[in-house]
Amino acid sequence: KAKHTKKNLIPDPVIGCILLKDPEFYDNDNLKTDKSEGIDFPKQVVKIKYFRKREKKVQNEKEREIEVKKTSENIYTVSGTPADCSYLGLLSIISEPIDMIVSGINLGANLGEDIFYSGTVGAAIAGRRLKYVPVAFSVAAFTPKNLDFIAIKSAIIVNQATKLPSDQNLLVNVNFPDLPSSEVQGIKLTRLGKRGIPDTPDLIRSNGSSTFYSFGPSGTLLPGQQNTDIHAINEKYISISILDYNLTANESDLNIYRDIFFDE
Repeated sequence: KAKHTKKNLIPDPVIGCILLKDPEFYDNDNLKTDKSEGIDFPKQVVKIKYFRKREKKVQNEKEREIEVKKTSENIYTVSGTPADCSYLGLLSIISEPIDMIVSGINLGANLGEDIFYSGTVGAAIAGRRLKYVPVAFSVAAFTPKNLDFIAIKSAIIVNQATKLPSDQNLLVNVNFPDLPSSEVQGIKLTRLGKRGIPDTPDLIRSNGSSTFYSFGPSGTLLPGQQNTDIHAINEKYISISILDYNLTANESDLNIYRDIFFDE
């Protein structure tokens, strides 16, 4: 709940989510500056990180233990997934109501079909019924060099996202190129891109009954993707995709599917 200075605003690479209560921003999407410390993060911030630990075998899912550690004021670690961070923060760790979830900054892009298995997006979805639309942030690099700029710009985008209608099943998915501010071309509102089939995973080694693989590049961008998130990142833009997390097929197509599944 204390103000966070520029020094400790820079995101931890293993952060799961940030939960905001009564976020306070400033006019014109600018963050208040301080003569000595730079920018202030909004008040009432709780950071919940995730970490991996070896789990003992359990007989069923109900017995699975998730460890929560309080490492400092308003900062916790959770031995689970990014979504676990969100749900534990909303339902157990924090007793006061939460108004918004910000997930990320994930090291590695979440573009196109990535969102269907993204832990970062999953953590944000947990905030879908809160006061403000949830936001997921990712950077298109595993060892980014420009997190200072990305963190500051992310805080500004969070401010802007609070102006979105909260009752429209929306989620904001943001991807950054790993570039300094001087090289970023701007922001584009994008749709999800489509790639071809990914490269075959590389077999690294075998050890008895175990084999070890590494994944190669994602599939190449299919034609006709000019206004997609993937194209925007390739063109050095920040991509903002406004997603509707209701993935049900269009109502007009249901009769076609009904004929398939009920034709006996």
